[in-house]
Amino acid sequence: MRLILIIFLFSFSFCGYPQGVDYYKTGVGFYELIGQSNCLGNELIASVPLDISTSIHNIHVYENNSGAWQTLLLGSNNSGDIPLVTGRYGIEGRLFQLLRDYYNADQYFVKTARGGSGLAIGSSASTGSLDWNQTLSSQMWSRSMTARNSAIASLNPNVKFKARIWIQGEQDATSSTFANAYQSNEIAFVNALVTNIPFIDFSLSNNQTSLNTTHRNAINTAKKNTSSIIYTVSTGLFTFQSGGVTIPNKVYIEQNEPVTSDNLHYSAIGYEKLAEHAFKVIKFLNNRSVNN
Repeated sequence: MRLILIIFLFSFSFCGYPQGVDYYKTGVGFYELIGQSNCLGNELIASVPLDISTSIHNIHVYENNSGAWQTLLLGSNNSGDIPLVTGRYGIEGRLFQLLRDYYNADQYFVKTARGGSGLAIGSSASTGSLDWNQTLSSQMWSRSMTARNSAIASLNPNVKFKARIWIQGEQDATSSTFANAYQSNEIAFVNALVTNIPFIDFSLSNNQTSLNTTHRNAINTAKKNTSSIIYTVSTGLFTFQSGGVTIPNKVYIEQNEPVTSDNLHYSAIGYEKLAEHAFKVIKFLNNRSVNN
């Protein structure tokens, strides 16, 4: 039996939580970004909002290709992908700027993403990309594990691994076989990771009209079914559910942010909004950790 509890948050303003009770104020944070092209970032660097510098101080990215920590430079080392893509960006600029300023602490992240990479075995063949399925060697799972472990090994051990952010699903929406298998594939994928680390899972957007609607809905249902916490952007509600196929510490962000004219990749505004949603979820999780 599934238990559902709904909490309404009165405000998600920048100062929505008393900073004095937030233990993350005393430490830096490490995050992992994984997924396909919308995680990689597809917006042109020329579209970066004026209040975000392309070089962002006190935000550090582990650049997979060089194997070293660098100050985040959007459009250059922000990708952290395999292979490196330059001149574009995703959620990282806004997200880590918000986290840095709110917690008054340095932020660290590693990103492993590749366009057209699906979760199901064989789902990426049509794009010549690599699959994320954890049973496959030398593909996205093992590459992300190598990057993550290398990044963590080079950090001060007091730096906390705060969350893993998953922006993926479009490639699995290319067929009913892949879409219908998404729930079982994602359960196996997340359970193979360290489950005490929050797994933040973005929905596909209804504005991604290049995707088959039935397949897109099936993937979103799977993402939602397996999450123990659901944040619905349109209502500002957090929903808690347990039992069934829910995974502890898995958070689903239900959103419908705007995309570009290709009806697939998020626009500059879309990335801004995704970053803000992730920031709100991280603040919420941090506050629960303090009060529990």
